[in-house]
Amino acid sequence: MVQSAKPLIRTSIVVIMLFQVAALFARSFWQIELLESGIDATVAKHLSYLVVPAILLILMWPILWSNRSFLRKLFRSPKSWPKLIIASVVLAVALRLGWWASIFAAGSFGWLNTAEAGSGIDLSFYIACPPQDVFLLSVFVMSILTPLDEEIINRGLILGSLSQKGPRTAVVLSAVLFAVLHEPSAIPNVFVFGLFAAIQMLRYRTLWAPIISHSTYNLLTVIDWECLHGSWTPEEPTIETIFVGLLATVAGLACLSLAIWIVGYVRAGAD
Repeated sequence: MVQSAKPLIRTSIVVIMLFQVAALFARSFWQIELLESGIDATVAKHLSYLVVPAILLILMWPILWSNRSFLRKLFRSPKSWPKLIIASVVLAVALRLGWWASIFAAGSFGWLNTAEAGSGIDLSFYIACPPQDVFLLSVFVMSILTPLDEEIINRGLILGSLSQKGPRTAVVLSAVLFAVLHEPSAIPNVFVFGLFAAIQMLRYRTLWAPIISHSTYNLLTVIDWECLHGSWTPEEPTIETIFVGLLATVAGLACLSLAIWIVGYVRAGAD
């Protein structure tokens, strides 16, 4: 990655962040209204998100229009679509599996909440998806709308605006700004994804790479949240749980190594 002497675009990051906060507040207000009207919580959560891209488009139209040439270049076609798609999907899968591995490791080593004596819960998972219309709404919002608007803003405008600070600083700062707009419990996970997505953007030089990874990652998240159900609360670490934790740690490191290899060595850039 080559350091830029000046930003790729000239836009106020503070203004962009304020616009995003305003859109999220509007979403929260509508979500409360939907819940009070008796709408299912999952449906209300995703229906309320529909106001976010609409509000952002209205508020950010002058910024988007003034930087239209730069944004158009971000959607350049890659040298190899199959290679880009495969690399981006595998990256997302590796990061999501790494997240799961970290959860299993933390639980196995007793770093998460443990059960009281005699009330431990055995490891148990099953799949039960919501009604098809609810699931498709979740996929549309999480795997299509969200990646598009978040990548255009974060890996497009914000990363481009931070480019004069050097690639490393731009990657870290853009990941921080991306993470702080999410729920507190999700910040570490979102920050890690933001780092990889920003590196993808700088190496592949096309926004399609982080969009595909983001879309795949969110699709896996929807499946986690809405289809995969389970519980496991060990009372305290045992030889068995520590062994599981070690296996999960190795798996997590393997997933992280794969993700680093993909963004560091796989060539799928644009012409």
